[in-house]
Amino acid sequence: MKYTLTINQKQALELGLTNVSQSVILGLIADAHSWAENEIIDGVVYFWTARQKIADELPLLDLKSDSVYRHLKSLEKLGLIDYIKLGKKDCVKLTKLGKSYYVGNKSENDTNSEINPSKFGNKSENNSEINPTYKNTNLIRATRDKYTSLLSAFKKGFNSDIKVSDKTILDFIKYRAEIKKPIKTSKPIKLYILELAKCVKAGYDKNEVIELMKSKEWQSLKIDWIKKELSKRESIEWSNHGADYDDSGDWK
Repeated sequence: MKYTLTINQKQALELGLTNVSQSVILGLIADAHSWAENEIIDGVVYFWTARQKIADELPLLDLKSDSVYRHLKSLEKLGLIDYIKLGKKDCVKLTKLGKSYYVGNKSENDTNSEINPSKFGNKSENNSEINPTYKNTNLIRATRDKYTSLLSAFKKGFNSDIKVSDKTILDFIKYRAEIKKPIKTSKPIKLYILELAKCVKAGYDKNEVIELMKSKEWQSLKIDWIKKELSKRESIEWSNHGADYDDSGDWK
């Protein structure tokens, strides 16, 4: 469930949005990279935003699946999203116009606004440089665009029969950012996926391999590293297991 719902009322009206639910849903779609799965359609990144998932994220709006569908179609009609059905999946992405929508206080900075926040002593809202909401929203959008750009570059240059989900790739990109080793090109992604495939082919559990990499804060993977670490674990387990026997070999 999305805890905080915020609407940029001034810009929503400028974009033709007169429905509160549609404004909130547009804001949710703007953050789809953080909660929805990617789908590449004709080389373009979309997000699978299941109708029921949207309803579950916004219980306060009391939405039903069919009403979410109507709102998505309305947003598409306004030119704010591109909406495609992929089988039974509802896939969307923001249009250029839709990307202009942000949740922040920029509208309140306008000196022509009917209410000037400075008159009420809230000076920080007049300066986007010290407005964390405005800055964070722009940062999230920039980060999302960078991630999808890396994903697209990888897809175009990866010639292999290896099947890998977009989520696996994006998780790796995010992980590298978290350990302060951000990815700048698609090459590290390719090397990571190839090694991960080797591990899976060798019989290792994919999720266990990824978790081990994260626990060690490795920048990438090598199957030899995985073999070495898991071998150490097995040695420790057997050592502890042997402690349960006495010198005669019987259980203590």
